[in-house]
Amino acid sequence: MENKRMWYIVQTYSGFENSVKDNLLRRIETMQMENLIFQVMIPEELKTEKKADGSTKEKMIKMFPGYVFIEMIVTDDSWFVVLSRVALHCARKSDTAGAASAQTTNQRRLQLRISPG
Repeated sequence: MENKRMWYIVQTYSGFENSVKDNLLRRIETMQMENLIFQVMIPEELKTEKKADGSTKEKMIKMFPGYVFIEMIVTDDSWFVVLSRVALHCARKSDTAGAASAQTTNQRRLQLRISPG
């Protein structure tokens, strides 16, 4: 794997993005991985909704539901930190094969990256 600082996309269950982000940030801190994992983001935008009574309400909407963006340098250690957090939210609890399958799927998804620029 490359040892370059790049953005990666990790898929998780829609609605669990903040939980994955919070758990991952705690794990990064406790394992002292700040030198390899730099940012964890959930892109959001502010939307204004008009209600039937004419009032407006502002609401933060996730731009990519079910996805968490991570800026990091991929090493065995940083890979483990990310996959161990995501696997907790994505792995099936039914059997070992299901968990292994979910981990393999997550590894493929982590390899999808946003092109730099």
